[in-house]
Order: sequence, then C-alpha cells, then structure tokens
Amino acid sequence: MHDELLVWTIRLLKKAGFDNEQGLRFAEALIWSDLVGRDTHGIWRLPAYLARLEARLIKCPCSPTLCADSQAVAVMDGDQGLGHYVGHEAMSLAIGKAAKFGVGAVGVHNSNHFGTGAYFVNLAAENNMIGLAFSNSVARVAAYGGREPVFGTNPFAFGVPGREGKNMLLDMSTSGLCGSQVMKYAEEGKPLPEGIAVDAQGKSVLDARELDSAALLPFGGARGYGIALMIEILSSVLTGALFSTKVNSMFKNFNDSGENGHFFLAIDLSQMGSPEVFSERLESLFSTVRSSGNAEGDVLVPGDTRWLRKQENTELGIPVDPLTFLGLEKLSVRFGISAPEQVRNDGPGELSAPLAIKL
Repeated sequence: MHDELLVWTIRLLKKAGFDNEQGLRFAEALIWSDLVGRDTHGIWRLPAYLARLEARLIKCPCSPTLCADSQAVAVMDGDQGLGHYVGHEAMSLAIGKAAKFGVGAVGVHNSNHFGTGAYFVNLAAENNMIGLAFSNSVARVAAYGGREPVFGTNPFAFGVPGREGKNMLLDMSTSGLCGSQVMKYAEEGKPLPEGIAVDAQGKSVLDARELDSAALLPFGGARGYGIALMIEILSSVLTGALFSTKVNSMFKNFNDSGENGHFFLAIDLSQMGSPEVFSERLESLFSTVRSSGNAEGDVLVPGDTRWLRKQENTELGIPVDPLTFLGLEKLSVRFGISAPEQVRNDGPGELSAPLAIKL
C-alpha cells in the first residue's frame, strides 16, 4: 500500500509544478519516513513544502553546484532546492568519493529542510558504508545555561550496514524533544513534558503553543549543548551556510529561503579491512547489547523499530492520523487528483487513528 501512497504523492507534486526527477526523490524520502514509522517527517509536512514552493522559497528544479571539490571532500551550493533532493545528491557524491578514496565528506549550504537524517545514512549503509549526516535548522534550542534559542534542534544521524538490509540507524535531535514532535503536541493540544522548554525567566513551559516566546532545552544538559554546537560548526560554519539565529523557519518565514546547511560523511568499510569480519564483530556486539535486557525483553538496537514498522506498514498500509488525512483530501481537491481511499483499521464508527492509505 505504501507504493500507492508514493504514486499519489508523485501525482500531486507533478500537478503542483515540481520537477519530475527531483520531485520523485522528494516523494521517496517522505514516504520512506512514513514507512519506517517516522510520520513527523513524512507526508504530514507536504502542505508546508507546497506553500514554500508556491512562494518561490524552494526551487524545483534546482541546479546544485560544487564550490569546492578535491579528492575526498566537496562543498555544494544547493541552489535553494529541496533539502531531500540536495541531500541525496550530496550523500551520493560522498559515497562515490568514499568508494575511490576510502572516505567522502560533502558540506552543503543554500539548502532547505532535508527531512530525516536516517534516510541519508541508510543510503550509505546500503552501499556497505558507514554514513553520518548532520544539519542545522531554525533556532529553537537554548545553549546550556542560556534562556534564548541559539541552535536548531540540529539532528544527527549515524548508519551502519546490518544483516538482511536491517541497518543500524541512529537519528536524533540535540533537543530534549525534536521540533516536529513539539509541533505535533501543539496540533493535538497535548502538554509538553516537564523540563523540555523554558521561558526567558527559566520557568518550565508546558504549552507547546507558547514556544514562540520560549526555548527548548538541549538533551543531557551540557552534553547535548556540546553536540549541538559541534553540528552547527560542521553543517553551517564549515559549509558557508547561515547559522544560529540567521536560519529561516520553513513554517513561519515566507519571505526567505531556509538557507540550511548540511554535512555528510561516508566511510567505505572495504578499505578499512574485511567487511565480513566487520559484520561478524558488529553482530557480536549487537548480540551482547540485546541480551543485556531483563525478563521483559531484549534491549533494542537503534533501527530495530524502523524495520519492524517497515514490515508492518508494507503489509497493512501506512497509518495516517485523521488530521493529516484530511489535509491529503484537501490537497487532492485543490490539485484535481483522486483522493486516496481511507481504510479503517478500527472498524465502523467515528474516524480515528490509525488509518491506512490506499488508492
């Protein structure tokens, strides 16, 4: 059923004026996020991307160019394109360089929000490489000891090839709660957990709708702050992108492009020894970690839940919450395409989550 949702998304993007090739990359990245259970980076975000395209704040097609290019390192100007497409081009370049030189590093400026970092490091893992992906974003997070936002949620992702295609995928923000999840809390009227955000006086903020005048806190105090600072340096200071409070919001600034910066790194395992030996050692480590649980079950390795969701959603359909589904119906009417059919998983009665999409 996820294939049908991908087809629907591609139809809509064509009607909205997206370039075919770049729109396809964008659609694939969105649906992949939904498929592996990360719906906050999936089709839920379509209306925002469409609004920015119409305001000419995202270019599609865009023409990324290399500002610097050496054997193992490059810097890419994203030409204000879709971050998903630009990120795919940059990580593909990093993978190509790693295949030749053992390691490939590509920095990006003049881009936009790139979705979920796990998508890009999974590309590296599928090529038998270790992948890392970093990105900055609009300032919403305070430094440790600060009260004003100076960092984005600055996600980082780490991917390692796993057996049977079930790659290890670590993808997390450097704030106590990722920005998209905060938006979900606001949309659904749920209170934030204690200690996630503070106002200018340092008082805890529980209403996600009040975060325009507050700041998220870094996870782990000084540790999360240090990692956020590292990511800001790698993804923006190093690459020439806007940084800190200069990065533009994709949801609230409709005058300027996002100007996000990214950093991608690929490491070819075959040039550091035997990939087979690495795989055996990795699985031995994972076995030790998993068996360290208790009677309630094994410990999970990052990526486990993604592959479980992928299998489930491939068989049953991708769950879509009612508000998101309503948005899809509105977009279908607006652009004159057939609306996706809703399949209720909860039987007759009131519409409630989850829903599976099919055409």
